[in-house]
Amino acid sequence: MKMPNRDPGLWAFVLWWIDAHQTTIYGAFLALVTAYIRVTYSGGSVRQRVLESLMCGAISLSLMSAMEWIGVPTSASGFIGGMVGFLGVDKLRSAAELFLTKKAGGDGQN
Repeated sequence: MKMPNRDPGLWAFVLWWIDAHQTTIYGAFLALVTAYIRVTYSGGSVRQRVLESLMCGAISLSLMSAMEWIGVPTSASGFIGGMVGFLGVDKLRSAAELFLTKKAGGDGQN
């Protein structure tokens, strides 16, 4: 039985999009998996595993969108995704606060 409303062009577009963004997808997925395994290894709950891995995936996506802007090749997305997942949200937040405090000329005290 044929389905007249099936559009093979949609699947072609989806496959094209995946191929065009494979490095970004790979980096975000690597961050997600690495964070999940890290939290599991340290004895975190299921809630902590899921939330930490999703946040690491989101952070790595935002960093990968800035890679070209700061001059890092897109082939390094696996490294960036792995490091984001390995370090975790808390360490990245601390590093970002320290960096922004130095750039703003603050004394480092809240």
